[in-house]
Amino acid sequence: MAKQFMKVNIKMVKKLGNGILKLRMIQKLKKYKNKFIILSGYGAYDEKEHKNAIWLELSENYRNMQIEVTYYGEYKKDKKIGKWEIHYKYSSNYPFKQMQLLYIYINVIEVVDHIMMKVLNMVIGQN
Repeated sequence: MAKQFMKVNIKMVKKLGNGILKLRMIQKLKKYKNKFIILSGYGAYDEKEHKNAIWLELSENYRNMQIEVTYYGEYKKDKKIGKWEIHYKYSSNYPFKQMQLLYIYINVIEVVDHIMMKVLNMVIGQN
């Protein structure tokens, strides 16, 4: 059986103020056995082209790694704020799972504890 390819014309209409690209599909899509996926993150920009609001970002090596990783969180004036969720999956056959946030917090606590011990040793050494 020969592979079937789908021809789709996509016209970029314009970049709106909120950063969402509006796409117009010229040809209606049919169901195919082979699925083609366009990989990109999404989010919104303000008038000054700063990242704002909720964003979904892909890791830099999204498809080159054995594990696919995405980041979901909020930007305010181009800076990440609040809690960011990290999701991963081993292949396209598996659903995304959220990484455990406790692991991240434990690592941060260990680093802070290590720094506090160094400072404490320095203070005790001076007296």
